Amino acid sequence: MCGILGFISKKNDFQHVNLKPALSAMGYRGPDSMGIWTSPCQKVNFGHVRLSIVELSELGHQPMLRNGNSITFNGEIYNYVELRDELIKCGVLFKSQSDTEVILQGYNLFGENYFNKLNGAYAFAIYDSINNKVVLCRDRVGEKPLFYSNYDEKFYFSSDLKALLTLSNIPRKLSKNSLFNYFQHGYATGSDEFWINNVFSLEPGTIRTIYLNDNLEQTTTRYWVLPVGKKENTNHNYLYEKLSYLINDAVKLQLRCDVPASILLSGGVDSSMLTAIASTHTRQVKTFTVKFPGYSQFDESESARLIANYFGTEHTEIEGANISPDLFLKIAKSIDTPINDSSLLPTYLVNYEVSKYCRVALGGDGGDELFGGYKHYERMQKLDNIKKRYQILFNIMPIKAFRNFLPLNSKYRNWIKSLEYNLNIKVPNIRSFYDENRLSKLLPNIDPDYWGNDKWGINDEQIVRSILKNCSVSDFKHYLRDSILVKSDRCSMLNSIEARAPILDYRIIEFAFNEVPDNFKIRNGMKKFLLKDISKKILPNEFDFQRKLGFNLPLGMMIREGKWKEFFGDILNSKSDIINYYFYTKMFDEHLSGKEHTDRLFGVVLFLIWAKHNKVSL
Repeated sequence: MCGILGFISKKNDFQHVNLKPALSAMGYRGPDSMGIWTSPCQKVNFGHVRLSIVELSELGHQPMLRNGNSITFNGEIYNYVELRDELIKCGVLFKSQSDTEVILQGYNLFGENYFNKLNGAYAFAIYDSINNKVVLCRDRVGEKPLFYSNYDEKFYFSSDLKALLTLSNIPRKLSKNSLFNYFQHGYATGSDEFWINNVFSLEPGTIRTIYLNDNLEQTTTRYWVLPVGKKENTNHNYLYEKLSYLINDAVKLQLRCDVPASILLSGGVDSSMLTAIASTHTRQVKTFTVKFPGYSQFDESESARLIANYFGTEHTEIEGANISPDLFLKIAKSIDTPINDSSLLPTYLVNYEVSKYCRVALGGDGGDELFGGYKHYERMQKLDNIKKRYQILFNIMPIKAFRNFLPLNSKYRNWIKSLEYNLNIKVPNIRSFYDENRLSKLLPNIDPDYWGNDKWGINDEQIVRSILKNCSVSDFKHYLRDSILVKSDRCSMLNSIEARAPILDYRIIEFAFNEVPDNFKIRNGMKKFLLKDISKKILPNEFDFQRKLGFNLPLGMMIREGKWKEFFGDILNSKSDIINYYFYTKMFDEHLSGKEHTDRLFGVVLFLIWAKHNKVSL
C-alpha cells in the first residue's frame, strides 16, 4: 500500500514542477521510500511513496520500469502469485517477487484486458511508450482512492487530495455538489466534482486513458459492472458451499504478505467470522478491539474477548477513554477528505495501536451491503408493502409539508420522506442528516434551486428490482464506497497501515448480488441469514448473533460535559463564511439541553477544522 501521483503535460516542462513537496504531503501513505520518474519525452512524470508489504527489497521500488513502460501503483493484488505463474508460462521473465511487476508485465503482454484478472484493492497509472498514452485504473469497489484534474493544460492525479492540490496549485474553491452531499449524507460522492472545483474521483471499476497528443485527449471506459440478480439460485447447499469456499479463499489470499497481519475484531459477526477462518490459515492471529467500560450500549469488548479466547488469538483491547479532543483535532487536520462519521475516532485509534505490531489489518467491511445486514433493509421492505396497499391515500397526502414540521432530530423524518419516492427506481438515504428546509438554512450560500439535484440512490439501470436489491445497490455504490471505505483507507493510511477487506473480494460481490436471493439475505427477521448460517458452524455457541455495533463511541454524552463540551464549544464559536453560524450554534445549545444532534455537530466541527486548516473557500 502506497501513495501515487503524477502529472502529464503537452510539452516537456517537467523541470518547472517539483514533485517532492506533494509526495511529502502524503508521506504517511509510504514512509519507507520515495521515487520519481520522468518519461524520455519529458511529458509524463510519476511519483511514489512506498509502504513495503510485498517484496520488501529494493526490487519492489517504484515507479517501476519494464520494457519501456512504467507504473506507479497503490494497493495490493491478492492473486499475484497465481498471475505470476501464468505469465511465466507465457515466457515472461521477472526481476522481482512483487505484485507491482505482475500488473506491468501483464499489461505489457495483454494490454488493458489484463485488468479483469486482478483481484485486489488498487489504483495505478501505467505509461505506455508504444501506444503513447497513460492509463489510470481503479479497483472494482473503490477501496483505494484516485483523484484527478485537468488544470492549466495539464493532467494531474494522486492518491491524496492534499497532495494533488500541492502539486497542481488548483484554486481551493469548494465544490457545491460536495458541500451539499457532505452535510446531507455525510460524505461527498465520487460521481461529481470531489470537494474542490475541477477535481474528480475516478469511478471504481473504470479506466481513464490520457493520450499524449497536442490536446491530451481522454477517454473513460468501464471494465467491471456490478451484476445484479441475473443467475439467482435457491439451492441452500450450493449457496452455503460456494460462499464458504469464497470467503475462505479470500481470507487465505489476503493473509499473503511479507509482514505481520492482524484483524480488527469489533465483536460483530463479520470480523468474528474472519478471525475464525484466519486461525485455520495462520499460526498466531493478532486481534485488536476498542472497549468503552461503563457504556454497555457501545461496548463489544466482551464479545470480541469471547472470540479471541475461543480461537486463541493474541488479543489487544484499547481503552476508548483515550480518545480525546486532541485526537479529533489531529484527525480533522490530517484527513484529506472529511466524512461525517464519528467512528473515525475509534477506528483511527485501533489502527494506531495496530501500527505498533503490524502493517496489515483485515476488517469486516462489506458484509452488510452484500448480505442484507442493515436494519433499514427489512423496514424498507415493509414500507413498500404499505405503500402498495395504500397508494391512493399517499398520493393525496401532503407528505413533504408534514415532514418539514417534524423536529430535526426526529427519527421518523427520513422514513416519512421514503413515502415520497417510487422505490423501484430511487431509494432515499435514510441516514441523511437534514431535510431541505434546514439544510438551506445551514448552507445559505447555495441556491435553493439546487436542492432538487440530489442524485443519491438512483439506480443506473432504472429497472424494477426488489426493494432489498435496490437498497443494497445504492448502499454499495454510495455509502460503502464514499463513507465506509474512505474511513477505512484514511484511518489505516494515516497510521501507515494497509487495510484489507476479504468480504469485498470481487468474486464474493458478484456472487452476493448475482446469485443470492433476497430470502437468503433476510429471513424471518434474521439479517445476513446465509452469512450467519456459515458463521454458526465455526463460532462458539455463546456468541450473540443479534448484537451489532462496530467501532462506535458514546460521543453524544461526551460532548455534554468536560473537555469535550469545551472543545466543541470553542470550535463552534468560530464564525464561518461557508455555513450558518447561528444555525449550528443553536443545534449545539439544543444538544446540551438534551436534544440529539451528535452526528450533525460532529460533521460541522470536522468540516470547520478541515476547511480552516486547508484554507478552502466558496
